[in-house]
Amino acid sequence: IKQKTGVCDDAKNAIIDIMSNLSAISEENAASTQETNASMEELNATINLLAAEAARIGEMAVALEEKIRIFKI
Repeated sequence: IKQKTGVCDDAKNAIIDIMSNLSAISEENAASTQETNASMEELNATINLLAAEAARIGEMAVALEEKIRIFKI
């Protein structure tokens, strides 16, 4: 019985170690997910700024083209 108890204790300790490792991995994954989410939000904001600037440049190009027409023969 003592030997079987030792085997059970060893198995219990192995399971505890595995659970601790899985918990640590889960926490790391959660942190990585949060970092990725923050990076994606920042990227989305940057893309929105770029799109707005591209639209503004397009408007400026149209205005410039209209002003240049005066000089065409």
